[in-house]
Amino acid sequence: MNNKIYIGYHNTENPDIFDGYIGCGVYIDKPSSYKKSKTPFQYAVNKYGIDKFRRVTLKTFNTKEEAANLEKEIVTKDFIKRKDTYNIKLGGEGGCSESSKVKIYMYDLNGDFVREFESAIECNKYFDENAINGSAVLKAIRTGQTLHGHQFSKEKLPYMKK
Repeated sequence: MNNKIYIGYHNTENPDIFDGYIGCGVYIDKPSSYKKSKTPFQYAVNKYGIDKFRRVTLKTFNTKEEAANLEKEIVTKDFIKRKDTYNIKLGGEGGCSESSKVKIYMYDLNGDFVREFESAIECNKYFDENAINGSAVLKAIRTGQTLHGHQFSKEKLPYMKK
């Protein structure tokens, strides 16, 4: 359409199977992932239509760190300044929302620690592989409610009160 590109990395269970993710939080089968656009890429998908975009996998990695390092090499300050890119922040930093930055700690209903997640998105995907953000778990933390039979916190606590 306009020959612009977006470079980012994405974690998936099987890199040989397209999971519908095309970048910057956008899934082809989830209009809610781009209808309320927060980034230039999401805005463009909303404006031009999902069918005008395609995802190309440049490389697969065994770890998130390896992927982040390549993104950091490619998405530099000069890359962001280019007129043919949708990227708005330096590579290697991951997503920009709270959902992708904050660690989440899960506790059972007795208050005992169960496990740790690197992000709210990862936590939501643990329960729902089609989750596109971490809003459900963040809402549970904010309101003090349980979710999927567990309690959650942004702080690692020795014990979580009911």
